[in-house]
Formats: sequence, structure tokens, C-alpha cells
Amino acid sequence: MDDHRFLRIFLSERLILMRGGRDLARRMRDGSHDPAWQAPLDAAVAELEQGSATLTSFLRQIGSGPPRLRLRFVSVAERLGRLKSNGRAASRSPLSDLEELDALTTVVRCSLAAWAALDRADVADVETVRARLSACESLAACLERLRLASAKRAFGTVTPSPMWLDNALDALTHTRDVARWGAGLSLASWRYATRRVPIDRQQQTVPGADNGPVDREVAGDQAGLQPRSDGDGASMRRRYRVNVANPHMTPTELIGKICGDPNVAAPFEVARFVKTSGRLGEMMAGDEYLVWMPGPWNGPVRVADRTPTSFRLATLDGHMEAGEIEFRARSGHTGLLFEIESAARSGSRTFRALYGPLWLAKEAQLHMWASFCERVARLAGDPATVIEVRSRRFPDDHGHQERISRRAERALANLQDRVINFEMGSLEAASSSDGWVVDDHITPLGREPSGDPIDDGPFAVARGLVRDYEFADPDLIRAIYDPTEPL
Repeated sequence: MDDHRFLRIFLSERLILMRGGRDLARRMRDGSHDPAWQAPLDAAVAELEQGSATLTSFLRQIGSGPPRLRLRFVSVAERLGRLKSNGRAASRSPLSDLEELDALTTVVRCSLAAWAALDRADVADVETVRARLSACESLAACLERLRLASAKRAFGTVTPSPMWLDNALDALTHTRDVARWGAGLSLASWRYATRRVPIDRQQQTVPGADNGPVDREVAGDQAGLQPRSDGDGASMRRRYRVNVANPHMTPTELIGKICGDPNVAAPFEVARFVKTSGRLGEMMAGDEYLVWMPGPWNGPVRVADRTPTSFRLATLDGHMEAGEIEFRARSGHTGLLFEIESAARSGSRTFRALYGPLWLAKEAQLHMWASFCERVARLAGDPATVIEVRSRRFPDDHGHQERISRRAERALANLQDRVINFEMGSLEAASSSDGWVVDDHITPLGREPSGDPIDDGPFAVARGLVRDYEFADPDLIRAIYDPTEPL
């Protein structure tokens, strides 16, 4: 009976690992252009060489020898490992440094574990084993520092690629997007047609303005925001609600789960949250996402606010909507209530033209957020039995910023160089007898107590109307001016 069978297998496998690590360390050392790497890689080559020699000696002492055929295979495998993807086709990527250091650090840590196992089993010379154990401990710590520095360099590096490579990658990305649109739309249409959870929907048209909350404070740089006031068309407020029966999560736990990765609830065929700014695995105010959707546009958003039981996203430039959407959870009488509420209008006239008359676009949006609520229910408790959707449309609320045509903008710019065709002094004695048309209209504003004007009083309201040129009927006359210049 072979008393050393298991020991022989253990030593042979660790020898193969150390020999592959030695070959990798040699190649890294010979190809490195960083002086800081030279000493650690020299030490790695020397230690793995010494460890291989020690294990070979142990194998021979138990009547075996090194597995020569498998050692040849590991040498070939190390060379094939150079073909790994590194994000560049024509030059060395900083990701290659990180991946190779990952592999080398793993080899050293496995060697450390092997020496520790031999020391505990007391099957070899204690002094020899502990010398190797101590050397691997210090080498592993040194390589770990290099690995972390390499990770910071790799993930924080943005370098321009050759033009031909950018064009090729753009073409591949476009091809992938077209394929994803078709697959996503097909799957979304099938799921929409076979939906089992009923939707209780109600829509209401409300006169006047949406009193809010709208256009609330957003963390981060304000330059790239696309608030509701910058949108086009009527304002729309929607609320999606699902009651989760028998929940095994608290509202805080549910929102924390979604914030860790919104894709756990997002229906992947119509929406995928891709983080473009901020740390992975968490959601903080100021983080940004690009929501991939099956169409020729995606939705850039920023986390405007984050609380233990809610988070709010604000739209950025290029989004097909202008406004915000809030996700929140709370405890209810019959379970856990999860809600999604949006307040927005179309992001531009183009999106308004596409979205307004297209019934399919509206239904796709409803399907997306209703499916989100369904997945939340399965995540937190019993499956949903009904999704409640309430919509309120504000046709009178078109925002305060009128869209100015390019022709009007050019005409306004040309006025800066024009001169007036009358003498300013002649206005002091102007009268209809001199050919002037004099308009003098007086309208009572109401009464205020003596003293400074009161807030939101008649004088303050009238002053705001005159300042913003909102006193005239827009169907008859509109003012085009630069609000930063005095009238």
C-alpha cells in the first residue's frame, strides 16, 4: 500500500502551480518598464524557483518525481494566457498588468497555504518549510501592494484609442444595439401580450399647473440637468403602486436591495441600469446611470436624493423625458407598499412628436414600470395580484420656457447693431398731434397695507408678470428677448 499517495498528489499539484507562477513572473519581469516592479518580480522568480526545487526534492524522497508531462502543459498554458482580452488591440493595456498581478498573487497565496499545510502536518523538515512560509508571507504582502496600485491605475486610466479602432468599436456597438432593440422589443411585446397580473389604470385630466412636488433639488453639477421646466408639452404625473403581501423585507431592506443593483427589479428586455458614475454595489446622491432601452435612445439619469426608504432620479441632457422619478417603500395595513411616481414632460419637441401620437410608446413605458413593480413584489414577498396605475395630465402646464426658433434668435441678435430712428428727447413732448401713437392704460391691482410690498401680493405678482413679459395673451403676441439683459 502506498502510504504517500495523497502527499504525492498534493506536492505534484503545488509544484505545477509554482512552476507556472515562476514562468509568469519571469515574463512579467523581462517585459516590465516600471522600475518599482523589478525587485518584487525578482523576489517572486527566486521564491517560486526555490519552492519548486524544494517540492521536487520532497517528491523524490517519497519515491516519485516531478510530473514532467503536466509541467510542459502548464508552460504552454502560461503562454496561451497572454491571449486574454485586455481592452486594446494594438498596444498593452493597464488591465493586463492587473490581471497578471492577480494571477501571480494568487499563485503566491496558494504556495503560502501549501507551506502552512505541510508545517501543520509535520511531514517535512520544519526549518525548510517555515523558511518558505515566511518568504511567501512577505512576498504576498509586497505583490498585494503592487496589485492594488495597478487596479487604481487601470480603472482610473482614460487614454485615446486610434481613430480606426474607435470607428470599429462604434460599428460593433451600433450592431449590438440594433440586435438588442429587436430582441428587446420582441420579448417585451410577447410579455406584454401574455401579461397575467392585471393593471388597474385610471387617467385624469387636471386643469391648471402641477403643484408638485416638481423640479426639486438635485445633487451634483447643475449644468447637465434636464428639469421638467426645460421639457416640451403638457406635464404628466404617474404613480405605480403594488401591495406586497406577507413581506419578508422591511421597506429599508427593500430599497437597500434595489439601490445595490436596480437591475434586480428592472425587466431586462426593456430596461437595464448601467452605472456611469459612482461606486458599484451602492447608490448615493450624485451617482449617475444610463438606462439602456430597446430603441434608438437611452436614458441618462442622476440620483437626486437617497433616503433609507426611497431614492429619486433626475433626468439629464439627452433623456426623452424632462423631470424626475421617485421610488419609495413603506409599511401598509395589509403588507408592504411600493410606489413609483414620476413628474415629467417630453424632453424635446422631437420626443414629444414621437411619444405623443404613438400608443405603443406609452404602453411600453407603462409595461416597463408595471413589470418593475411585479419583480419588486416577487423580491420582497408574495407575487403581485394587481398593479395600480394612476395618471394625471396637466394640459395647461407647459412650463415657463418658450422654444425660440433659430430665425427669431438671429433676428434678436441682429437688433444689437441697429440704431433707433428717432430722437430720444422727442418722447418728452410726444402727442398724437405730432404723429405719435400714445397708449396709456391703467388697471387697478388691488389694495395693500402701507409699507413695503407684501410677498405674493398684487404688486409683486404684477411686477413678476411685467418682468417675465407674461402680461400679454401668447396667442396674440409673444416677446423674444434675452432674460440676462435689461429690457
